Amino acid sequence: MSSGDNRLQRAERRALQREDEKYLEAPLNLGPDPRSISAHVRHVARFCEVLFDEMRPLHKLAPQWGKLLEAAAILYDTGHYVSDTGHHKHSEYLVLHSELPGFTEREKKLTAMLCRFHRKSMPSVRHMAFQALPPDDRRGLMLMIPLLRLASALDISKEQRVEWIGCEARSGGVSLSVSGSVIDLELWAAGRAAEVFSQVYQAPLAIGRAQG
Repeated sequence: MSSGDNRLQRAERRALQREDEKYLEAPLNLGPDPRSISAHVRHVARFCEVLFDEMRPLHKLAPQWGKLLEAAAILYDTGHYVSDTGHHKHSEYLVLHSELPGFTEREKKLTAMLCRFHRKSMPSVRHMAFQALPPDDRRGLMLMIPLLRLASALDISKEQRVEWIGCEARSGGVSLSVSGSVIDLELWAAGRAAEVFSQVYQAPLAIGRAQG
């Protein structure tokens, strides 16, 4: 894929993101201090953007999936406002039952499922709502869930310690470079998320500190 194609796809998704951005602000105001939440989820959303773009040779999904991934990055923690226990399930419920103008019902459902599976178990035969989706949507979700988990892990401290990530996807695997200070916790969490990534993408993911 040429760099020109990458820029075009990134521009297309950013246009979609700008169109929907104002509608994603409302859920952030559910908590007592939305500013602190916003800093974290916006950081995760930025990582999702990079991962989606750089993993495109592997997932081969349309730019609209990048829009849903970034929306889920902004919304996946809203379940904490209901309860810290099982917050991923609460996040799914809140997204499903919230007004998200600019999103179709299908997009809202897929975003909700990304929130649901950002932690704990991956979709399986016991998740009936997932199994009821069309095959292409199931495939898209399976490919996006590891990216959301990885992006979330890279800010697990919620202190934006990871300042930059670089990613390179090749036929033999993927390398992820990370820079920042005091990021041992983030590297550990990303390593755990890498296990799910490798299972889904059938490709090894190597994570290390950026050189220089």
